[in-house]
Amino acid sequence: MPGFGEPGNLPGDAEALRIAASDAAFAAVAWVTAALSLAAALIAWATTPGAGDAAQANDIHEKVAA
Repeated sequence: MPGFGEPGNLPGDAEALRIAASDAAFAAVAWVTAALSLAAALIAWATTPGAGDAAQANDIHEKVAA
C-alpha cells in the first residue's frame, strides 16, 4: 500500500477516476465552507444592533463614548 501522496498501482482509468473523485470531494467541502461563511456573515449583519440605521448606530456609539 502506498503512503500518502505516493502514486498507487491503479490502472490509468481507475487512477483518473480516483483523482476526479478527490477533486469533487474537495470542491464539495469548499462550497459547503463558503456557504456556511456566507450564512455566518448574513446572521452577523442581521443581528448587529443598528444594522441598516446609521442614526441609531451613531447614537449607540455616542452613549458608549460618554
